[in-house]
Amino acid sequence: MTDITTGESRCMYVEGHQYKDAALVVCNMIDVWRKNGIVLLNVFPRANGVINQEQRDILNPQYALEILLHIEITLKQDTSLHHFNSPERCSRK
Repeated sequence: MTDITTGESRCMYVEGHQYKDAALVVCNMIDVWRKNGIVLLNVFPRANGVINQEQRDILNPQYALEILLHIEITLKQDTSLHHFNSPERCSRK
């Protein structure tokens, strides 16, 4: 099991905290799944239980599907998976 966080450096909600790009989170999850792993996705709600907008954007299924489609199209054009985790592959274009 691999845990993946939405935050850049902390494992708790902090006002003004920087979050990972959704494409990076999705790419990390795909990498774990390709290795037959299990993903535990960590999100950090506020003290009142509300997940802030930045993290909700990362968790947006439509955005994740757009990223997955982009990766799928890219991989069909170049099937060498050794470049799969490079920044240009995992960035939204």
